[in-house]
Amino acid sequence: AAIALLGLVDDLRPLSPSVRLLVEGLAASPVVAAGGHVKIFGNWLDYVVPVLWIVVITNSFNLLDNMDGAAAGVACVTAAALALPALMVGQHSAVVLLLALACGCAGFLPHNWTPARIFMGDAGSLFIGFVIAASALLVFASPAHHASVAGPLMVTFVATIDTCVVM
Repeated sequence: AAIALLGLVDDLRPLSPSVRLLVEGLAASPVVAAGGHVKIFGNWLDYVVPVLWIVVITNSFNLLDNMDGAAAGVACVTAAALALPALMVGQHSAVVLLLALACGCAGFLPHNWTPARIFMGDAGSLFIGFVIAASALLVFASPAHHASVAGPLMVTFVATIDTCVVM
């Protein structure tokens, strides 16, 4: 909700990048504290890196929103693909959320395809990116899953590569 509100405020009156990044980082912190972290370094970096990763993926979908149909198309496929491992580890609430997000993006896509008649704006794209990033970390950080690093990176591969190319 905080990310959707941040995006709405930014759509109505542009905010500085530092304010946006601060709010996104603050919103990502409870996700990581709730178990959405990776065990790579064995120290405090196991908590900081996932927060930064959520912020990057959140903004990746915002960057994808600059092309007609790109953000909705990538989000539709990513959320649907992420629902399967969520189901496999028994996170049924995440499955429902991800499938609802995938279906919402699929319904939005015909109106956002070239030439776009409506746009997501920051409210939509930031929210979608945050939900996908947070869900990926929570699903793959599950004790039942052994792919805690590769899983989130693979499921968000398109958004991550697009951001790297843009940067």
